[in-house]
Amino acid sequence: MGRDQAMTYRWGGASLCVGSALLALAIIGYVFIYGQPDATSPDGVITLDDRVSHLQTNWNFAQAMWRIEIVAVVLLAVAGFVLQNQHWNPGDKTSPRFAWLLMAVGAIFLLMLYPLMLGGYPEGMRVYETEPGLMAVLNSIAYFVFYFGSAVMFLGLAAAFALGPDSNGGMPSWLTTTGVILCVVGFVGMIGALFGFPKLMKLAPSGVLAYLLASYLGFSIWRMGTRTDS
Repeated sequence: MGRDQAMTYRWGGASLCVGSALLALAIIGYVFIYGQPDATSPDGVITLDDRVSHLQTNWNFAQAMWRIEIVAVVLLAVAGFVLQNQHWNPGDKTSPRFAWLLMAVGAIFLLMLYPLMLGGYPEGMRVYETEPGLMAVLNSIAYFVFYFGSAVMFLGLAAAFALGPDSNGGMPSWLTTTGVILCVVGFVGMIGALFGFPKLMKLAPSGVLAYLLASYLGFSIWRMGTRTDS
């Protein structure tokens, strides 16, 4: 491994490690602190009114959580673009370049979510009583961007776990297999929700474990780069 290759592993691995850990932390905060709104309808279905009321009550926490997510997703995009720039044999079908590029593209797409929420939601909440349609549109766009961007990232990570030591840092096979399974489950959940099967979002908690494993993946890649000069 050359010095440039080692630098790629160090920077890309560190970005993946920190970004994935931050994203897992944000998801945990969303689930256990922000939580789900209380349903006010007789049939127990959570309506847009419920979601807007819950967001207004927890706006300060939501802002903080989304800003952490911005840093996390930027780091994942950086990791993907850096790691896809490593040396590879163009004829090698197991080259991890496409996997990292896929993750980076998913992260870039996901970044569009945050200007929408941090910039659009305050105005949507301000006029919600007179123009509820604005918040409904913003919410629909946000869900689409989240589902699609996350699905593409999960797909890229699944491929990175699967394609051998050049992409998984030499992690034990049982961990890489677990990573592939968790990322595929997360991908199925996001794609299912994108195509109108919201019950598949019950698979979403696997995303926390997938990102925690991705953080260890980043550490393994970083460690591989640090061993070059030894």
